Amino acid sequence: MNHFSYAERLHEFRNPTIRILDILPGRDPSRSIYCRLRHTSLKTKPTYDAISYCWGELSPVAEIICNGRSLNITQNLHDALLVFRSQTHVVSVWADAICINQSDGEEKAQQIPFMWRIYQDARTVRVWLG
Repeated sequence: MNHFSYAERLHEFRNPTIRILDILPGRDPSRSIYCRLRHTSLKTKPTYDAISYCWGELSPVAEIICNGRSLNITQNLHDALLVFRSQTHVVSVWADAICINQSDGEEKAQQIPFMWRIYQDARTVRVWLG
């Protein structure tokens, strides 16, 4: 399977723009997590839950399928997504390690100042302690 890559560079958008992760429904915890990553303007007041969690080990050790491609994430974030995933409906979340391109310094510099607003505007903040 091809590896995931970010299609858009968020710092190139005129309006404050973030990515939202849509976790697709799944019943079996032993099956892969499938999700879609989309971008949206904060001005549209998107509905999502923000995830606050400990990154844990920084080296990615777990895989999810995002936009049809393999994306490696930390085990702690994988465990959180698995618990927050619904059996019946799409769950929209914001998780910094996925929704901010960690390999793009410009994007990180632009997105980090928005984090207070991302958490403030979230429908709820889900905390994962591991």
